[in-house]
Amino acid sequence: MIEVHDFRRRDAESERVILDGATLQINAGECIGLMGPSGSGKSTLLRAIARLDPLDQGELFFQGNAVHGDDIPPYRRRVVYVSQQSVVVQPTLREDLQHIFQFQSSKQPLDWQQAESQLVQFGKAVSMLDQPAEQLSGGEKQIAALVRAMTLSPLVLLLDEPTASLDAVATEGIETGVKRWLAGDVSRAVVWVSHDQQQIQRVATRVIQINAGRVSGS
Repeated sequence: MIEVHDFRRRDAESERVILDGATLQINAGECIGLMGPSGSGKSTLLRAIARLDPLDQGELFFQGNAVHGDDIPPYRRRVVYVSQQSVVVQPTLREDLQHIFQFQSSKQPLDWQQAESQLVQFGKAVSMLDQPAEQLSGGEKQIAALVRAMTLSPLVLLLDEPTASLDAVATEGIETGVKRWLAGDVSRAVVWVSHDQQQIQRVATRVIQINAGRVSGS
């Protein structure tokens, strides 16, 4: 589904190499567990795959087609990145979701039943949709970001430490919900970054490592 070829990036100020020829393939139906030490380039790689950050070199292909220029906005509707530091921009999650669809971030109408179902799956009440954003905890904002991503009906989810701010019960809900989402359509895929090896063993169908910007693994 996605082919990453020779991604290279160097920090403009420090000259530190962040990605050093990173290459990988993301196939439909799989959940790739991406692991590596702090500073190894995990988040940078995810953001580069999402076409959110620039590269010094490299090619990205989605379903066999190169992604650049005018291809990027529609590509971002199909390949969605969920940051570890998630925020709810609007006063409530409901308004946040409405805002996204108002600007046609998705070609499909907003499915409120799906959004409510995801919240319940993740262990939260439907009333969280209308809870003031400033009252949401860090973990609840992370759950909100996942619900927001899934309502866009993407084909690929790029998850950057999606349960880092959650307790064990909420973590289990996220893992179960994402696996169920993946199983719901054979054309979907997930890349899941985590520092927790046991979590990766629970969710991933394939594990790759990144170290000093270089990708390796089975």
